[in-house]
Amino acid sequence: MLVVLNAAVLGDSEFARQVSAVLQACTSIGAIGYGLLVAGRVNGASRMWRLLAVAAVAGFAAGELTWWAAGDTAAPIGDSGADRVGGPVLSG
Repeated sequence: MLVVLNAAVLGDSEFARQVSAVLQACTSIGAIGYGLLVAGRVNGASRMWRLLAVAAVAGFAAGELTWWAAGDTAAPIGDSGADRVGGPVLSG
C-alpha cells in the first residue's frame, strides 16, 4: 500500500524519492537475508545460484544507494545527458 501511495506523489517529490529509496533498501535487505537463509539449507548448484542471486541483489542495492546518495546530478552509465534540457552538447 505504501508503494502505491508513494507512486502517487501526494506531496513533496524529494520526500517521495526518499521513501522510494527506503522501500528499495528494505526490499533488498529482505531479499538478501532470505537468500542467505535458504542458501544455508541447500547444497551444490542450488546453493551456488542462490548466492549468485544474493550477490546480484546486493550489487544492485549498492548501485542504487550510490546513485541516491549522489543526488540528481548522477546519470546512469551510458547516459550522455543529451536528451535532458541543459545536457552536454555533443560535437558531431
